[in-house]
Amino acid sequence: MKKLYAYMSVIMMVLAGFSLTSCEDDDVDRAIDLSGAWTGDMGMFVEVDYRNGSVIYDAIRTDIEFTPHRNYSTHGEGYQVDYYGRDCPYRYTCYYFQWTIDHGRIILRYYDNPDLNATIYDYKLTSSIFDGRIGNTNFRLDKTADYYRWDRYYDDVRWSSYLYIAWDGSYYYDGGYWYDDYYYANSRKNTEAFGDSATSTKPTELPRIIRHGSKYSL
Repeated sequence: MKKLYAYMSVIMMVLAGFSLTSCEDDDVDRAIDLSGAWTGDMGMFVEVDYRNGSVIYDAIRTDIEFTPHRNYSTHGEGYQVDYYGRDCPYRYTCYYFQWTIDHGRIILRYYDNPDLNATIYDYKLTSSIFDGRIGNTNFRLDKTADYYRWDRYYDDVRWSSYLYIAWDGSYYYDGGYWYDDYYYANSRKNTEAFGDSATSTKPTELPRIIRHGSKYSL
C-alpha cells in the first residue's frame, strides 16, 4: 500500500509539472500573438469641463502597441493613442503602460494613470484579431503590424501620458513624464504632432480634461 501511495505521489507531481509547463507555453503563444500594433475600439472616453457643465466624448479609434521585454517574453511595455472626432476639442490622448500575461489573463498597468488599470479575462486572441470584454465594455482590435514579422525603425520621439493635442495643433500638457519610444513604420503618420515643440507647455484656451478612461470604469 505504501508503494502505491508513493507511485501515486510521483504521478501527481509529474502531471502537475506538465500542467505548469503547458500553461507557460500557452502564455508564450498568447504573448506572440499579442505583440505588435493594433487598431480599433476600446471604449475610451474623455470628460471635458465647460463653464456650464462637462461633456463626455467617446474615442472614435484607439491605436495600441504591445512590445515584449525580449523575444518571446510574456510581459513588456506599450503605448496607446485614443483619437477623437471634431466635436471634441482634443484630437487625441496618449498613455504609456506595462503589460503581462499570467495564466491567460492579460494585465495592463498604466504609468501615471492607475484608474485605467485592467485585467482582461474574457477575450479571443489570434494573430490578427483581439476582441472580448473589459468589465462591461466590449472591445475589438485588428492587428496592423506584427512584432515578429515586420520592418521596424527607431525614432527618438518624445511623448507623455498627459499630453493632449487640440484640433488647431496646440498642446495641452498637464504634468507627467516624457518618454523615448519605438514606433512602427506604418504609424509614422500618427506621430507628426510629437516633436520638439511638444516638450514645452503651450498656453491654450482649451477647456480642461477632468476625467479620461474606459467605459468599463464608469
